[in-house]
Amino acid sequence: MNPEMNWLCKYFVSLPLILLLLPAPPLYANSLTCPDVQLNSAFRRQSPLPQDNIQPSPPQKTRFANDRIIVKLNDRIVESADLIHDAGLKFEHVAPKVGGDLDELNKKWGVKKISPMLQINAGDPKEKVFGNSRAERKAYFIQQFERSRAKYAKRAARASMAGEVPDLSHVYIFSLPEGTDIQAACKSYSANPAVEYAVPSSMMQSQSVTDDPFFSSRGSWGNSVDDMWALKRIKADVAWDTAQGEGVVVAVVDTGLDYNHVDIAPNVWSNPSEAAGAPGVDDDGNGFRDDVRGWHFESPQGINEPYASDNDVMDRNGHGTFVAGIIGAVGNNGTGIVGVAPKARIMPVKAYSSGWSISSGPEPDSPFANAILYAAYNGADVINLSWGCSDCFNSPTIADAVAVANALGAIVVASADNRASDVKDAFPAMIPEVLTVSATDVNDDFSLYSNRGYLVDVAAPGG
Repeated sequence: MNPEMNWLCKYFVSLPLILLLLPAPPLYANSLTCPDVQLNSAFRRQSPLPQDNIQPSPPQKTRFANDRIIVKLNDRIVESADLIHDAGLKFEHVAPKVGGDLDELNKKWGVKKISPMLQINAGDPKEKVFGNSRAERKAYFIQQFERSRAKYAKRAARASMAGEVPDLSHVYIFSLPEGTDIQAACKSYSANPAVEYAVPSSMMQSQSVTDDPFFSSRGSWGNSVDDMWALKRIKADVAWDTAQGEGVVVAVVDTGLDYNHVDIAPNVWSNPSEAAGAPGVDDDGNGFRDDVRGWHFESPQGINEPYASDNDVMDRNGHGTFVAGIIGAVGNNGTGIVGVAPKARIMPVKAYSSGWSISSGPEPDSPFANAILYAAYNGADVINLSWGCSDCFNSPTIADAVAVANALGAIVVASADNRASDVKDAFPAMIPEVLTVSATDVNDDFSLYSNRGYLVDVAAPGG
């Protein structure tokens, strides 16, 4: 079999894996876009929404961080914004007209701190590779992209993106006083010619998680069908005669992974350079020290606190492990369940804080953009996003991260959302560059809870 067909067979197994996975309960929240600031507004077209038997979920309270905004600057600002602010300098020194206006805005809105959105060399405060000038940061961002493209050349050959890769090295978190009128602040900054966009920080939160089913049983919860009917409906057992996900790396951007679980441990991705390297050293030079199994991205815990990110990807919530198990639980081991691709490798990339739970509330979106970039830079073939927000077209950093992943040949898959609504209002599902998946039920009808619309790419068994 030639290499191209071999890849297709492997991905054929991994794709239904994701399609089965995504309709499962994802992480969602509501958020609004700043006035006149919309992501991919051309795609916010009206599409007919089937009405039969649909009971839309009640609207949720709008949620976004009330103490920060995300700002992307353009090249009119020639130095790093956080370094300017930390040094007590003024932006007018690097850009007399537009910089002076930024200084006025910072004073008006009481900016307390400016932090780079990108987390590079996270976990090692002694390394300052990303703490240098604007030119050095931009060069480093490009270097990391090219390094990944060369290292995973086979994957990169699949990339179809044309044009310039989005630059995320000039994106910042502007910390504001708690209770600030976030939408008004965004609108003010967006009017400055040096600002490419200024948006709220969307907040992500989980819904409930179901129990694990069993491939060979039925009725475990009083149901009248096989426990793992969806796996059988896509005829995964037939596909396993051709391929079982060998050589495919699936990144699960979520709450982490219980990598010691007997039904997933053999399939956990490992970074070979770090696993065989010296403790406390960034052996592979990817900017993350001791990332043996993946990385944990977390927002700063306070105005003057650094990123608390580290290599601890252990799942203390359960959602990420649930997702990973559907994807790649070990088969033929006489225990538990079997994943759709039982020989795929799972790369856990944790985007929630270590103490996060449903009751602790939603969390900011910047760690999720970093997590997508990490997965792409470190060789993930498929990147799974079982989280999002509704009516929140204000996460261009996540959209840019998806574009970078696509440019490296990675396939990004997102849930259509579970609100019995139009997917055009769900993020990141509405991003044209992601593969958006909705759910069907045991009768192969559209699941009542699942979103729908012309932006859905595929529907798959979900319940």
